[in-house]
Amino acid sequence: MTTLLSDFPQNIFLLGCLFHDIGKVDGIAGHAGVGAEMAPRIMRRLGYLRPTIEPVQFLIRHHLLLGDVATGFRTLAEAVEAIGNLSRLKALYALTIVDIRALDEHGRKMADRIHTIDRIFEELSQLFLGKTVPTLEEQYSEILRRLQRDYPRRCNQIQRFQHVMPPKYWIVRPEAELFRDLTHLEAIRSGSSDLQRSEEHTSELQSH
Repeated sequence: MTTLLSDFPQNIFLLGCLFHDIGKVDGIAGHAGVGAEMAPRIMRRLGYLRPTIEPVQFLIRHHLLLGDVATGFRTLAEAVEAIGNLSRLKALYALTIVDIRALDEHGRKMADRIHTIDRIFEELSQLFLGKTVPTLEEQYSEILRRLQRDYPRRCNQIQRFQHVMPPKYWIVRPEAELFRDLTHLEAIRSGSSDLQRSEEHTSELQSH
């Protein structure tokens, strides 16, 4: 984490961690935006000046952004415009990971969430470095090739359902959840209520 934030002030990152959920108020939606408006007033009363307040406000306002990109609510292009530079991306990524790890989640669910955010961070990093991110169709094709290579026993299942779900589904869905979904779809299609295969594929994924 120290290396990741080498070009971002540590005190500002820590203040972002402290204040990022300050806007969570019962009955009010959009806590990131609410918190971003509340924080400057509080920080000024504590003696902080604009050079510190502004980047902290940025972290609060956008601390859900990488998750929104991962779930398809925001695009990579929108994220690049909102973030502005690689240094801020790194700080936002670090805050997102800290926030995920603070949740009461364990094991596969947390690992899947972090894996997805890691992927979004890498794609955005490439954009800030001036490199090209593969198109949606290229990402989709590559994921299908990788899944069929890594899970040969699942090839028939993948082929049966690859056109049922849209490309973005295959890109953003963690592997464990993806195979569980496909097993459920297969059971529904066959009229079977026996979903024990979900446990089988989970064991297969964990053995990789």
